Amino acid sequence: MGVDDIIIASDCLDEINEVKSCLSTKFKMKDLGKLNYFFGVSVMQTKNEVFLEQSAYTKSLLSRFGMDNANSVATPVDVNADLVTTSDEVEECDKDLYQSAVGSHVKFVGGWCILKLPTLYKT
Repeated sequence: MGVDDIIIASDCLDEINEVKSCLSTKFKMKDLGKLNYFFGVSVMQTKNEVFLEQSAYTKSLLSRFGMDNANSVATPVDVNADLVTTSDEVEECDKDLYQSAVGSHVKFVGGWCILKLPTLYKT
């Protein structure tokens, strides 16, 4: 069994080194340095902040579901519309595509966020 990646995070560099040392006695591993990209999230770090951004993932989702040329709107549906079925014939949707879209939306947590980490790097 193999693990491709692991993220070790702490505000204490000594703790990070201790975990890495312990893991390296049991597993073959190498340190890839600071985290830049993981599971569709771009990670940018400064001394006091970590920026998480998902624009690449967002663009791939829009393309995957044929919406890469869609225009954004604040509210995509008329919130005052009365939704009623006008006939007995209801167009079936692709169940797998729908479930995939919902699952992808659950993973999408927004465009970006900033984490304030004042003690991330101790000097």
